[in-house]
Amino acid sequence: MKVSLKKHNYPGFLIVACGVDGAGKSSALDKFVDSIISEGHKETNIVRLRQPSDWWRTDRHVRSTFLKKGDGEKFDEFALGVFGAADRLNQQALLIEPALRVGKTVVIDRYVFCLFAHYMAKSEGNIPYLTRLCELLFWPDITFILDCPPEIAINRVSKRDGSNEAMADQQIGPTTKFRNAYIALAHKNNFKIISSIENPEKVSQEMMRIYRSEMFQSKLKI
Repeated sequence: MKVSLKKHNYPGFLIVACGVDGAGKSSALDKFVDSIISEGHKETNIVRLRQPSDWWRTDRHVRSTFLKKGDGEKFDEFALGVFGAADRLNQQALLIEPALRVGKTVVIDRYVFCLFAHYMAKSEGNIPYLTRLCELLFWPDITFILDCPPEIAINRVSKRDGSNEAMADQQIGPTTKFRNAYIALAHKNNFKIISSIENPEKVSQEMMRIYRSEMFQSKLKI
């Protein structure tokens, strides 16, 4: 699926990392941000975010539907996907756009592509409607897709959260479909696929290599 988002045209830099749960995004981004700072980037000029925001994550209906936790009513998954789009638009207006406008580097753990991959994996027929809702979101300057075999991702998740075979992120079928959706998005949209089988340090080193190259290219365009 080819994605259409808005070019931000601000002096800041938008970097996002996506991939299945257990791909190692958070750990690799921690190392990646440390590396940016070690090369002279001021920590105060880096804004670290995650998506969905706590507005979506803590909603009791979201928790009941997706996490099988709490006492919220089980909602329609696509309706909660529309809520997810609203969550991302709100985060952009309140946090991302102001930071980019003043030249900060925004690093986000997950992005709207994760939302798209979820519904692609479920063969959701209404996804064109969802993508149209998201067209005002900014196109990232770099999109990393962290990729590893489903078995490795599931093992990491079960170690982190405890074994729970009822969860989709601990099932080989759904995890494989999610992974395939990310790879398809990457190929159609020229995202940077990075193997995350290795430890976070090695993954972040590859992210830094790509980051330096993209920053160099962006300076040439000025």
